[in-house]
Amino acid sequence: MDFSLKKDAHTEFASRLLFARDQVHILHLQTQSYAQHIALNELYDSLLGSFDSFVETMQGKLSKIFTGYKTYPYVNLTPIEFVTAFKSEVQSYREKNLK
Repeated sequence: MDFSLKKDAHTEFASRLLFARDQVHILHLQTQSYAQHIALNELYDSLLGSFDSFVETMQGKLSKIFTGYKTYPYVNLTPIEFVTAFKSEVQSYREKNLK
C-alpha cells in the first residue's frame, strides 16, 4: 500500500487498520494453533484501541474529521504472512507521514 504524503493518506491508513483488525479476527478464529489463537486475540484486542487513539489524535492534530473510509476483501495469508505484511504497511506509513 502506498502511503506517500497525500491528503487522504491518514484516512487510507485508518481504513487499513480497520481491515487489519477484521483480518486478524478471522485468522484468530481459523487457526488450529493454540499459541497463534492467543497471540492473534491479543493483537485483535489491541487494534481497536489503537485505531481509536490514532484516529482521534490525528483528527485533532489536523483539525479534520476523516471521511471516505474504504473496505478491503479478506486475503488468504497465514497469520505470520499477514502480520509481517501489515508491519511493513505500518512502517511505510510512519516513514512517509509522521516525521
